[in-house]
Amino acid sequence: MRIRYAKESDFKNGLTECLHALYGKFNFTNNEWVRRLRKRNKLGVKTFVVERSGMIIASATLVLEVKLTKKLLAGHLEDVCVIKVCQEEGIGTMLVKHIIKLYKGKCYKIDLVSDDKNLKFYSKFKFVRSGNLLRLNM
Repeated sequence: MRIRYAKESDFKNGLTECLHALYGKFNFTNNEWVRRLRKRNKLGVKTFVVERSGMIIASATLVLEVKLTKKLLAGHLEDVCVIKVCQEEGIGTMLVKHIIKLYKGKCYKIDLVSDDKNLKFYSKFKFVRSGNLLRLNM
């Protein structure tokens, strides 16, 4: 099992199953995945996957923000998901720990938005409630 940055072939190797676990069914093609991944990479969005036996079993995204008044980056953790058959194996924990370790010293904070049902999971990494999230759906 290894953690690495996503590549274009991952869509066909299980990434869709991961994203289905998080968002339910969606409908876009491999070509759309490649287009989106290239755009994300160009923007500096870090897409991580966990690969086991050639299949993608987990994924997460770290969006990095250059702050105007800080020397370090702000990280925004998004889309942490593990395929259903591999949940409760500690894979999500391993992935989040890897991202935190990799960006320690590069980011002054990593934040995320989570459903209440996932708060216990994130609290073991020392994530705490901070402020209020406000969202404008457009």
